Amino acid sequence: FHDVMNYLEKRCFPRTRIGVEELLKDYGLKFYDPLQICRKSHGRSMTNYMWLKFTDEPDLTFEQIRLR
Repeated sequence: FHDVMNYLEKRCFPRTRIGVEELLKDYGLKFYDPLQICRKSHGRSMTNYMWLKFTDEPDLTFEQIRLR
């Protein structure tokens, strides 16, 4: 479980990022929770094409969530 949470946190914006409170508010979150952030962002990044698809969204495609 710890390894999974570490991986998820690596797919999130940093806890120490300037404006993190505003980002959390935009996601509808009250605190920094890597799992919930990844559920909302799908772990997307501008630096690579990796993303996360959860089991409760089987029809979701990369085209629907891509950043570029």
